[in-house]
Amino acid sequence: MEAMAGNNKPLYIPNSFEVGPLFHLEKGYLTFNNFLRGFPFIIKPATDDKPYFYNFNNNALMLLIILLLVVLLGIYLLFRPMLKQKNTAKALIYFGALGTAYMLIEISLIQKFILYLGHPITSFTYVLAALLVGSGIGSILGNNSTFNKDKKIYMPPFIIAVISIVFVEILDVIFKYTFSYNLINKIIISSILVMIPGFFMGMPFPRGIRLLGAGDKNVIPIAWGINGAMSVIGSILSVIISMIFGFKITLITGAIIYGLICLYNRDRLIL
Repeated sequence: MEAMAGNNKPLYIPNSFEVGPLFHLEKGYLTFNNFLRGFPFIIKPATDDKPYFYNFNNNALMLLIILLLVVLLGIYLLFRPMLKQKNTAKALIYFGALGTAYMLIEISLIQKFILYLGHPITSFTYVLAALLVGSGIGSILGNNSTFNKDKKIYMPPFIIAVISIVFVEILDVIFKYTFSYNLINKIIISSILVMIPGFFMGMPFPRGIRLLGAGDKNVIPIAWGINGAMSVIGSILSVIISMIFGFKITLITGAIIYGLICLYNRDRLIL
């Protein structure tokens, strides 16, 4: 009566108002998962993988589709005259993919370490620092002939993809057995873990610039621009993907893109 007096519609009152999905759920005619899927809003409990407590709308997939369409249309309109040039088209794909994949993995790792390090700012600070330091070292050592042999498959992006997929499973195990460590030790462990993929993530960009420099140097500014633009898009994309599928899938998406990047060689981009 109090609910009705407050203009609230009763959904289920035992022995009095037993109709609708809650009745079928209580009687076992409807499973809980089917009930959640049929609800017009997202009412699933938030998890560490999808920590969006106030996301009740199911419009994230539409946002993802709109974002992809806007990005593709924008790239086409901005670079349409230059897309006819072979090197320009290759640079757009290669450097755009690098910017997107880097941000997908970076933001996924930052989120992954929040619970372990205890605070979002702590995770952001040390994960980002370790990733950038690792990438810087990788950029310097990437000139080594070990990583620049003329092969159909460029190995550093492939290694990044493998490490990222391994991280999906192994990070939770590492966190479980080291969660009781003090903050300093956790920061050291986190930094070492993040610097491993960061080291290889720093190699593909300078390599691409070096290959362009050996050919058409006029494409280099375009490569820098598209990489920066897609880094911004990648950060937005990572949030939307994580809202729909979770941060594990976001990390795997970045790994898949790096897996495709490894097929880039001096002569062509095989996709």
